[in-house]
Amino acid sequence: MRYSHYLHRSNHLKSPKIQRRQRLTSIVILVLVVMSFVLFFRPKGIDWPTYYKFFAISSFRILVAYLMAAIIAVFLAFLTLKNRFIEGLLLPVLDVAQSFPSFALLPFLIVIFGANGLVVIVILTINIVWPILFTLIGSLKSSRDDLDNAATLFGAKGWRKLVYFRLPSIFPAFISGSIIGAGEAWDVIVGAEIIAQVGGIGALLGKIGESGNLLQLSMAVSVYLLLIFLLNQIIWIPLLNYSTRYQNES
Repeated sequence: MRYSHYLHRSNHLKSPKIQRRQRLTSIVILVLVVMSFVLFFRPKGIDWPTYYKFFAISSFRILVAYLMAAIIAVFLAFLTLKNRFIEGLLLPVLDVAQSFPSFALLPFLIVIFGANGLVVIVILTINIVWPILFTLIGSLKSSRDDLDNAATLFGAKGWRKLVYFRLPSIFPAFISGSIIGAGEAWDVIVGAEIIAQVGGIGALLGKIGESGNLLQLSMAVSVYLLLIFLLNQIIWIPLLNYSTRYQNES
């Protein structure tokens, strides 16, 4: 899901019925594969109610981090391109900051805030914000001047121009960056929760891994991937398809 959004750029040429059928087929196939694995091996020892509870906790942390990252990214993207001086000042700083390994900050955050969920949310926010920010900056820098002038000509100024022109024009880039950021978050949260030693799906997977039971670990990871896949199919793919109506042909 992190990079496969490029494969869906032509989805607006397909009917909604075909898109729904394809998503349903993918979901059914993956569910059947996982269920066949469960029925064949019958793994025991996993507390499934706790598993789904921790998955919900981790999902909530990602949601909070995503909302924070989205606000920061939109603010910085517009601030960066407000004028050439601010762009020349901020872009090099942001470019260096995004290459800094976020996990290196984890020990400092634990010392400052303690080992808790807030530390995980901060690390997630740092990882999510960069793909959203730089896709937005790229979208704003490549925006068409003729459409901008047309919006001004038809009376779109100030907040009206922001709401009715700027935000819709960057919506496809925002969704693409969000998909990449969400994929990064699901990768990072496992390690972050293990290091911070807080309850969550990452910590639970780490605990199952420490038991040395390969069958339990395989089952837990398979269900983890299935749940992420379902979230992508329910949330991100429909949003990605919807965003194509706001794309401007260059």
